[in-house]
Amino acid sequence: MDANGLVTAVSAGTATINYAVTNTCGTTTVSTLITVNAAPAVEPISGNTIVCTGNTTQLASITGSGIWSSNNEEVATVDAQRPG
Repeated sequence: MDANGLVTAVSAGTATINYAVTNTCGTTTVSTLITVNAAPAVEPISGNTIVCTGNTTQLASITGSGIWSSNNEEVATVDAQRPG
């Protein structure tokens, strides 16, 4: 954590974050519990990755809840519906 309270998530789990203020009368500390969640595990994409212009190819991932996208729709588009 930096001096401005910016927390960096290092690994999954919980941590207690403390904030203390000190003056001539003493120190007061408050705390909060944060939870760091792990990134989702995603299985590799399977299917034929070579396709001729004008044709289609079916790709798949056994990991559910993903959304398909293309980074270059001038070359290839993808049906972005969530898998069933």
